Amino acid sequence: MKEIILEKRVIKILDRYPERHQRKIKNTILALML
Repeated sequence: MKEIILEKRVIKILDRYPERHQRKIKNTILALML
């Protein structure tokens, strides 16, 4: 359940950035979560 909430928050953050940055940012966030 926690992952889903986090995912939605991440998507909201990613929406502020251009497409080309999104993958890098997503990977960074996922790395921080681990």
